[in-house]
Amino acid sequence: MRPTQLNVAEVARLRGNITSSVLPTMFLGSWRRRRYGLSMLFVATTVCAIGFGAWRYVHRVNAAKAEYNTAQGFHWALYGLAEWDAKLGRLPKSVVRDSADTPLSSWRFLVAWSHTTAMQHEADYRRHWNAAPNAQLASNCDVGGAFCIGSEWSGRSCFETNVMAVVGPGTAFDDAVVQTLASLEPDQIVLVEVSQTDVHWMEPGDVDVEEVEELLKAKSGRRIGGNFPQGFHVAFADGEVWFLRADVPYQRLAKFLTKSSAKAHRREAVLEPYMLDIERERKWMLN
Repeated sequence: MRPTQLNVAEVARLRGNITSSVLPTMFLGSWRRRRYGLSMLFVATTVCAIGFGAWRYVHRVNAAKAEYNTAQGFHWALYGLAEWDAKLGRLPKSVVRDSADTPLSSWRFLVAWSHTTAMQHEADYRRHWNAAPNAQLASNCDVGGAFCIGSEWSGRSCFETNVMAVVGPGTAFDDAVVQTLASLEPDQIVLVEVSQTDVHWMEPGDVDVEEVEELLKAKSGRRIGGNFPQGFHVAFADGEVWFLRADVPYQRLAKFLTKSSAKAHRREAVLEPYMLDIERERKWMLN
């Protein structure tokens, strides 16, 4: 059988049919697939962008709430000191000691103990802070929460305090002198936020005025700072709580650590340039 012979006219006709029908169909299918792929890429990108935006917003809201809670914790600590002062006519000593001068417990334990009637029946601040009568209290995260601010989201132990007093000669916690809140200078720093203290809130342990400079300059470990890289909280004798920038110079902060120095300076002039206003900072975190 002889193969079919196609003349030139027939070949041209077949070529025209392929060009006019098959190739457009191939290109159309390819374009549809490409358009579908681009659509899906757009949808995926949009979903990722929305998800990231939502995560970022929630993260900033949580950060703002955490900062607010930290400030409130310092206010509560000041209130506890004021309550003790009102009842006994003096501020507590930073450390409770026995007759042999052995450290037993901290001022934080005193403040919490005096504030809760039930605690007064269950604990004894005149015994060692982790002695048997105080064991139940020492293992309760809720009671000392005001002195262990942010432990629930920072990964820190719920017993590790980050609220510490400035102690030593001339400070609000000069144990050699009987003092009241009213006898202090309004601009005098009473409490400061400290990170990685490794100190149980009931346990004696604060910041000596002589070590403030070292702790302020420290970049890791025990240092003045804490829950926020932007700065740290300080509480003044008049009840004010300020959120100070991490780069505040020691020379400025030192002017308000002792009574005599605080009397000669005004915090608005010296520290306010380094203040991160709590409300303004919360708004900044949310923008």
